[in-house]
Amino acid sequence: MAESPDPHVNDVSRRRFLRTVSAGVLSAGMTAWIASLESCNNPTTSPGRETATGQKVTLTLANEPTLQSVGGFVRRTFGGNNGGYPVLVVRTGSSGSGAFRTMSTVCTHAGCLIDNPAGGQCLCECHGSVFGATAGNFSTNLGGPAPGPLQTFSTTFDGATITISM
Repeated sequence: MAESPDPHVNDVSRRRFLRTVSAGVLSAGMTAWIASLESCNNPTTSPGRETATGQKVTLTLANEPTLQSVGGFVRRTFGGNNGGYPVLVVRTGSSGSGAFRTMSTVCTHAGCLIDNPAGGQCLCECHGSVFGATAGNFSTNLGGPAPGPLQTFSTTFDGATITISM
């Protein structure tokens, strides 16, 4: 009859195996986490910093009932502009060229889409970033993990039409 092996030899091997596997999983997880933080720290490569196309789009104010009063907004996608994601056009004033502003709906943290404005703010429900939607704080990161403001687009108003340079 063969002698049984020392029971502690298998325990040591099992422990060593588990330590090695755990260290490898931890190392891979840390590497992925650090890489995700690095992308958050560079707003030019972060989500929400799409390349501008230079295209101009026009909205006729008379055709946009939600833009008739300050605080009103429309959420629109204009072809491939803003990476094919919607933008928010918000009425931030009563008259003049600054009466309307436009911002991307893509959060600069992880690329989730922000909610529509409510109470002068837009929330990204993915991780809790909050962005301003009024004249004084438009697109500004008011709180949360987003590394910067939302991308904005040049917006002009001539009394009848709103022109957005995408």
